[in-house]
Amino acid sequence: MKKFVNVDGQNGKKIMPFPNHEQYNPEAAAFDKFTVADRIAQISTELSPQEYAVLKGWLLLCSGASLDKMSFYEFLHWWALCNHCYEGCIEYLIKYKFHGGQSSFAIKFWEEAVATRKLSYTFNCPIASVEDSGRGVTVTSTDGRQFRASRVISTVPLNVLDTVKFSPPLDSRRQKAIKTGHLNQCVKVHAEVEGTHLRSWSSIDPDSKLVYAFGDGRLPNNNTHIVAFGANETQGAHLEPEKDIEETKRILTNFEEMDIKRIVSMVSSWLKIHTDILRFSTIGRKIHMLKGLGSSLVKSL
Repeated sequence: MKKFVNVDGQNGKKIMPFPNHEQYNPEAAAFDKFTVADRIAQISTELSPQEYAVLKGWLLLCSGASLDKMSFYEFLHWWALCNHCYEGCIEYLIKYKFHGGQSSFAIKFWEEAVATRKLSYTFNCPIASVEDSGRGVTVTSTDGRQFRASRVISTVPLNVLDTVKFSPPLDSRRQKAIKTGHLNQCVKVHAEVEGTHLRSWSSIDPDSKLVYAFGDGRLPNNNTHIVAFGANETQGAHLEPEKDIEETKRILTNFEEMDIKRIVSMVSSWLKIHTDILRFSTIGRKIHMLKGLGSSLVKSL
């Protein structure tokens, strides 16, 4: 990892010393044109096959995309946020978690907003159009309802952004992004396996449809919780665990022999379904419109 980030002779500390002020050193801007694949090409002669495999697996875990689509600049930013060391990456990205998961964190924000009594919201309200007249904004739903505000903040997911008509039209950069689509095709799989012998285990296989897997501790029933991630850059078709449980089991057991009792697949559902999310605010109130915030599949084996 140090070979990868050492663009300044100081393991990235000189090029980006302050993660909350990314361009404190103006020379950092030059790396915004680099992909991770570009950087690996620069150091390819310095990496052993084993180092390359581990580095590639870790990078795919971080992005969920492919190496030629992943930003090297943004990885430098992550690196700085993790105290410029691999140990920091483990501490900040993997070790510590919300007890109730990230959803519980988001729900707290929601509950706090509702408690103010200044929040109006509606669910199951997909949006058909957003029209900005210059004097105000009108948002029209697919069933004909209209909402008006002085300003609008749109968080419509990229892969379904073309289902909403904007007036005036979105700029050319956003149009290009819509055509490209969401780059992160990450797949996340949770597995419950027999016993506790894998509770501290981890493995990387950059050529697998699940590139990284690790033991995430012991469950109350004395079985082990395994978490695995897949990315775009894999052999063959992209893994869809909910469609082929047997293939998912085979990939997991290729890492290590394990007696799988249960699998929970958390595919990035917003990449597949029309998940329309649009938020906008007016003076004194906020309106939230959300539809289909993803799903998970549980299958007992």
